[in-house]
Amino acid sequence: MNHAKIALSFDTSCLREHRAFGSNALLMPTFLLTWNSAVWNGEIIDPCDWSCGNNKRIKVGDRLFLIRQGTEPRGMVASGKALSGVFEDDEGVRRVRMGIDILLDAEIEEIYPRSELIVLNDGLAEPMHWGVQISGTRIPDVVAARLEIGWREFLSGRLPPAEEVGQAFVYPEGSIRQITVNAYERSPEARRRCLEHHGRSCAVCGMSFGAVYGPLADGFIHVHHLKPLSEVGEGYHIDPIEDLRPVCPNCHAVLPVGERCRSIDEVRELMAKQRDSQAKPQRESS
Repeated sequence: MNHAKIALSFDTSCLREHRAFGSNALLMPTFLLTWNSAVWNGEIIDPCDWSCGNNKRIKVGDRLFLIRQGTEPRGMVASGKALSGVFEDDEGVRRVRMGIDILLDAEIEEIYPRSELIVLNDGLAEPMHWGVQISGTRIPDVVAARLEIGWREFLSGRLPPAEEVGQAFVYPEGSIRQITVNAYERSPEARRRCLEHHGRSCAVCGMSFGAVYGPLADGFIHVHHLKPLSEVGEGYHIDPIEDLRPVCPNCHAVLPVGERCRSIDEVRELMAKQRDSQAKPQRESS
């Protein structure tokens, strides 16, 4: 399988681009194409003519994602855009030509797991069914915006939007399976309980996506392990209240910068020092 994995930095501009959500319109309609690897496991090439079920609405330029269903691992393997509208092949199957910008090889590298995709539905009245088998499903606008952020974060080389949380009980975490890099089994229930207890504002800077961007991003937040996942092993049990904290993507990116993972308090101090250094010239000039 031809594949490419590139690193993209987190950029909230993708949220600003979609602020048309207030008028129930996205800049780019987004559709989910499905791949049942239990039925067909051939080579995916770029561009590819992919079945789109009964969909007749996909147009040139629309955003496309490809999810692997069927056999494990299941999750997002590709993204791109429509190079054609919907057409019928010689057998009468509706297809769309997909130009691929990212293609991951599930046999040798980590893909964006379905458990991570489910978390994108948090707090939404119109969730996306990620187990869908029919190709060509329209992804709800808010979910699509969250997916773009999560996809970029995943491709950045760091663990995707973290999501482990628990209760007074503890949840198994960190069972390692060997792939191109180590991936960790995660507990969405742990994430839910962490956010239920600590809320959805960043524990470092206090930022709330809903307060800044409105309903488009309301409830979106990462969850940070106070103990890095790379340091835990099989059988590790996590306490969602004690071990996890909600953090925004920017602070989440800063925590591991350098030779070690900083504490939340240390990053708060960095921010405070930076604010003081910027305020000092203003005080002196006045």
